[in-house]
Amino acid sequence: MVEELTWDPKSSSTSLNLTKGSAMVAGQVTSTFCTAITEQSFKHGKHYWEIKMDSNSMNELKAGVTTSLAFDKNKAFSDFAHGYAFYGIGQLRNGSDSSGGKYARRWNK
Repeated sequence: MVEELTWDPKSSSTSLNLTKGSAMVAGQVTSTFCTAITEQSFKHGKHYWEIKMDSNSMNELKAGVTTSLAFDKNKAFSDFAHGYAFYGIGQLRNGSDSSGGKYARRWNK
């Protein structure tokens, strides 16, 4: 079963542009990290995301999950202990805004 994700404007950074009925994050107003949260949640199962990036987001994009909504949405969720993200330079980050263990190859430019 495929479920389309939609972004929750009330739970996402105000610096992001949510478009197409909240189905896309199309760029951001600032150059700082921001967080977009979906309206859907998952408790178990396998999930994947298909992400289309532009040249500005190749290295800076983090994609992942969080177990809490109680944090500053104008920061990256993986900066906190409850967030896990794959960072475009090939790191898995959790609880850090500056480092993470090598996890996979970096996204291609």
